[in-house]
Amino acid sequence: MMNANGRRGRQRLNNHHVPQYSVSIRFGIPNYTHRNAPAIALPESEHLCVTAAQYIRDTTGWSARQVLDDDIRLLRQHTDVPENAIRHLIQLFAAFLP
Repeated sequence: MMNANGRRGRQRLNNHHVPQYSVSIRFGIPNYTHRNAPAIALPESEHLCVTAAQYIRDTTGWSARQVLDDDIRLLRQHTDVPENAIRHLIQLFAAFLP
């Protein structure tokens, strides 16, 4: 459970947006903001790994769906996020698509 300081036990948690806000702007995803974007709380160390992997990839020519698929792959590869939480994140993002 997370406390008011964004900590679970002794671990610091960071919100990880899927997809990242800058990517959503590039694709013109309507009504996507930092306040309502799908996000998952990750331990800071896992968040840094996923963000670093996103930073080095080249998404030129990718569709929004391809970016989402790769973001999910990175979450599975670099975190211990339960599969049901990942499926929920996908459903939340799908609500933004026409």
